[in-house]
Amino acid sequence: MKNLIATFSIAALMFSACQSNNTETKSTESNVTFNAFKERFVLGLWKQYPEWATSQGFHDYDSILSIPDENGRKSELAFVKSYLDSLQSFDLNQLDAVNKTDFYLIQNQLKASEFYINELKSFEWNPSSYNVSGIIAEMLAGSYDKLDNRVEASCKRLSKANAYYDAAQKNILNPTLEHTQLAIEQLDGSVST
Repeated sequence: MKNLIATFSIAALMFSACQSNNTETKSTESNVTFNAFKERFVLGLWKQYPEWATSQGFHDYDSILSIPDENGRKSELAFVKSYLDSLQSFDLNQLDAVNKTDFYLIQNQLKASEFYINELKSFEWNPSSYNVSGIIAEMLAGSYDKLDNRVEASCKRLSKANAYYDAAQKNILNPTLEHTQLAIEQLDGSVST
């Protein structure tokens, strides 16, 4: 999934202004409007998924730890619904090739998020998905800001760890043995680093 996310984020951040030389005014306006939509979407995406934002080099939400509880899933589904609804306002026939590609990338990402929550439900069986240490290690090892600022953001994020792991414990209903073993190895590795 991380590869899918990384691929999507790279592609979605392509705010290319490639236009055909002789496009109609309406088509040009549609592309300008869609480019503005993409910018809002990516900024909303980072706010909705602060851990993903941090891992991709967007550090405005470094101090926020998403709590994986029912409220968090409801928030994610509301985000998905809102942006899927917004996508419907665009006529694909009016978008250039780059924006059509971005349209489908955004749509697929949103539908995937919906699928992961409503159908796959790995939050119920995959304990290895609950690990705050990886992103903390990235933040502390990074060089994007002064160490004091990175430590402060990490501490703020870690201050929510009890709520995070309480939610994780409530979510896990039928863990698989393999994912449970992986979760134990990850946590052991977190302690040793």
